[in-house]
Amino acid sequence: MIKKFFRDVLTLIGVYPAIKYTDIYDIYYSIFMPQHRQRVEQEISLLKNLIGHNKIIFDVGANGGSKTDIYRRF
Repeated sequence: MIKKFFRDVLTLIGVYPAIKYTDIYDIYYSIFMPQHRQRVEQEISLLKNLIGHNKIIFDVGANGGSKTDIYRRF
């Protein structure tokens, strides 16, 4: 409920997309949703091993940008 309220307010003032994939958002997830943050870290580790570093990645069909955020962390 509180998360939805803040998301709605941040969307209304136009800053939600800008902060969604920042370190501040990561801190939020680490505190309030540690299982989600752990899953993201596992996915990053897996993709780093599969793709490697310094590669160009095309995120075709990206909608929400969650995979783009993971690729950005390489």
